[in-house]
Amino acid sequence: MTLPQVRVRIDTTRDRIRKLFADAYSTPTNSSLLSRALRELQAALETLQFTENAAGQHIRMLGEEYAQIAAERHEYFTLFNEAPEAYLVTSLDSVIRRANRAAARLLGIEQRKLARFSIGGAIVPGERRIFRALLREATSLPRVDNWSLRLSTPTGEQTQVVATVERVCNSQGKPTALRWQLYEIKTPHMYLASNSILLDVDNEMAEAIKVDIAKPAYNRQRE
Repeated sequence: MTLPQVRVRIDTTRDRIRKLFADAYSTPTNSSLLSRALRELQAALETLQFTENAAGQHIRMLGEEYAQIAAERHEYFTLFNEAPEAYLVTSLDSVIRRANRAAARLLGIEQRKLARFSIGGAIVPGERRIFRALLREATSLPRVDNWSLRLSTPTGEQTQVVATVERVCNSQGKPTALRWQLYEIKTPHMYLASNSILLDVDNEMAEAIKVDIAKPAYNRQRE
């Protein structure tokens, strides 16, 4: 029995009790009628007691389920927050919704201040155009691996990372968010770009790389 059904049953029983009392007071004294009314009243009270017990049991079950869900949610949050790798959930335009402690350390920003901070704002200025182009591509694919980024903290310290980005969709299949996993690269002189080439090259080649990366994915595959 669902909680709304319990409430309807309680209301119906109370209406029945009120009617019995009204009939008892409005009818001349009659032992048989009064006896029947009392029996019906007793039955109604027993029904009400049963219904209240069922409602209490239902509420207790709901409380236990809620406590279990809350405990599991806390456990998953702890695993997420304490993970050694940087994990983030962002909007489709890279605005942070959730981030763990490792992500905060990597970005050089307090965890509580990361909400509504854009990952694009942490990209070194010279590579933000490339980042925006690849972000558009990431929102059109289920998953992007080995996406190399150069991050800059508010103090100016630069860090090279490799990102895995997964698209999150709602029940209708519409993209709603992005999940990020960032790995810091310990050898700063070499790191992979999303098209598996090096970005630490001379300026002339860098411009050619930027043009190639900015091409739609289907064009790059065709070439």
